[in-house]
Amino acid sequence: MLGNLSPDFKKRKRRRRPVATVFFRFSHRDKDGVALKNKEQSTIIELIKKDVESRMKLVQDGLDEIEETKELDFSNMMQSTQSEESKDSAEIRPKSKYENYSSTTYIPYYDVIKKVKTELKDDEFELVNTEELTESNQVGDFKDEEFKKQKEPEKRPVTMPKCESHPRFMPICNGESTIMTDTQIMVIARLLPPLFRMREWIKVFSIDEDGISLQTFYKNAKGYYNNLLFVEDIKGHKFGAYLC
Repeated sequence: MLGNLSPDFKKRKRRRRPVATVFFRFSHRDKDGVALKNKEQSTIIELIKKDVESRMKLVQDGLDEIEETKELDFSNMMQSTQSEESKDSAEIRPKSKYENYSSTTYIPYYDVIKKVKTELKDDEFELVNTEELTESNQVGDFKDEEFKKQKEPEKRPVTMPKCESHPRFMPICNGESTIMTDTQIMVIARLLPPLFRMREWIKVFSIDEDGISLQTFYKNAKGYYNNLLFVEDIKGHKFGAYLC
């Protein structure tokens, strides 16, 4: 916990006086209890350092000798196994022209398809006549096989239930509209936000009931944040707006 010292604590601290003073002294001494001088101490340190270095050197030399012995045994074992494998392979496998290559691996045979059809375009490709290849360069002949297409499963007609493109939803209206029909209201409801669509619709203003005063219209519409305005002109054209 952090905080400032209180004034009372500072006063009590000033009143206190030390009772005793204790001094600690450290010195290097030999087995007889005689104090060692600095020169004698440095001599002892040098002797200990040389002894430790000599011991570490002996241990490292022993480890190096063990590693060299292991490597020598492993190399001898690998040489013997390689010589045995080379003898066995020489007896079984005939000599090949690829043995003179510098690479350690080679592929003496290739899988070649007899009939290869290539098209020449602007002398960029060369036509390869594989029929002239000898049988020794081919491991196996590839025969043309006819693959029969699997019969497709019979498609059964799926009867889908008839449904409308949009679900029918009629919002709860507190008051019947004299301009819009129920079908028109359902169409408009699909275009509104879901939160506003699911709420109860309250008829705030109507010319047939409230008159044509704009002051009455503003007074009735005050306090409503989401409003639908439906208007029908003299010619019977209907239009509206969503106000929020």
